[in-house]
Amino acid sequence: MEADKADDYVTSGIEKRERGDLAGAIVDYTKAIELKPDYPIAYFYRGLAWQAKKKYDKAIADYTQAIKLRPDLALTYKLRGMTHYVSRSWKNGLADFRKAASLKPKNSDYARIFTWLCRTRLGEGPFATLGLREYLGQRQAGEDSDWTLATIFFLTDRFSEEELQSKAASNDEETKKERQCEAFYYLGFRRLMAGEKEAAVEYFRKCVGTGVENYAVYQAAVGELEVLRKQR
Repeated sequence: MEADKADDYVTSGIEKRERGDLAGAIVDYTKAIELKPDYPIAYFYRGLAWQAKKKYDKAIADYTQAIKLRPDLALTYKLRGMTHYVSRSWKNGLADFRKAASLKPKNSDYARIFTWLCRTRLGEGPFATLGLREYLGQRQAGEDSDWTLATIFFLTDRFSEEELQSKAASNDEETKKERQCEAFYYLGFRRLMAGEKEAAVEYFRKCVGTGVENYAVYQAAVGELEVLRKQR
């Protein structure tokens, strides 16, 4: 059956993406779509692959198609929002993060964090912080992770820079690197919004130095450094 073949191509694409063969993965996802044009998961995974290749317009197009076919999946909105964010499209990103949070109110820390980032970029800093504090008051114990909670504490001025960095520590090196990637970005973002561009550059460089290229904050840090370089 064509549907079974489409499933096989998606599975093959996932395996290729995990091996780093993004081009091969895209070919497989495309074959799945040709066999089954109304297959949201194929568009979703092809969007992930395009995002990893920094082809953000194509990623957004695939996420949008996946949403049309399955409008109830919070994760797709969140990933499209992150792609908008990396593309410096703050308003579109904000709409997606809000939608993701409304579809999945629990365990929505990242949607709330990126809502704060987008609103702050749009000049709504005090209101963004108030909204994040309100979410914190409603957040149930055990939702998401201690790390995302630490991030929210930092963004709402309950943690210092030093406390955020200490929370990024982990016995697992990969986890430590991923958390440091995020922490350095958030630290750089706060400095940038405060007009401290040199300090922001240092943190963004540290974020990029972690090498966690598949993280939206890594991609955003690369973009920030490019913008700041042109401003010098």
